[in-house]
Amino acid sequence: MTAKELADIVVTALFSNGGQRADRLVLTVDTPQVHDIGAMTREGASQAIVTILRSTGVMVATVLLCLVLAPAALAQPVALDRVAAPFPTAAERRAADVVSWGTVLTSLTIDGTHTWQSCRAERDACQRTLALAGVRALTTFGATTALKALIRRRRPCAPSCGADNPDYSFPSGHTAWAFAAMGGGRVSVMLPLAIGSGGLRVAAGKHYLTDVLAGAGIGLAVSRIR
Repeated sequence: MTAKELADIVVTALFSNGGQRADRLVLTVDTPQVHDIGAMTREGASQAIVTILRSTGVMVATVLLCLVLAPAALAQPVALDRVAAPFPTAAERRAADVVSWGTVLTSLTIDGTHTWQSCRAERDACQRTLALAGVRALTTFGATTALKALIRRRRPCAPSCGADNPDYSFPSGHTAWAFAAMGGGRVSVMLPLAIGSGGLRVAAGKHYLTDVLAGAGIGLAVSRIR
């Protein structure tokens, strides 16, 4: 059963009234001061329930993904990490680090612009759009930060990682943020930015390949919360 089908069942139950189907669900408080505190259309209720179900599913999938990948990240490094190596010189690694910040910020800017334009185009749905953007941000930050603190995998650049915590390698936060922005623009633009962000983090010596793959998985899951 899909989220839409389940939502339709719930909405039908909510909107039924003595065997008759209503077009609007009226929420009431039985006091002299306040009677009708709001109304929701069938379509609006269905969309809200679908969003809640999908968001919950994404969060559960993200947690499961993290649990599966976490044990592998304890190895320093695993065989897959030898597929991609950082740039050979310090100057090249520094340049890759700087550019990776640029690609992530570009992705987030495009996604933020898309969110703002959606609000202006559909003012009735603006609160929902902003709320989902907040959920994406909190989920991305929470998942990556919690895993970094839990796993404490040493970065390839350790102990000389500049401002970055040398024990916060898994997963790649930059990659997670870039992939979480998918859906905020054209795939032809957002996907290269996201892949580029992950590749640059490896080239900069900040992450192993498995860190980037984990970050990409988290970001893609979170990007579905829309």
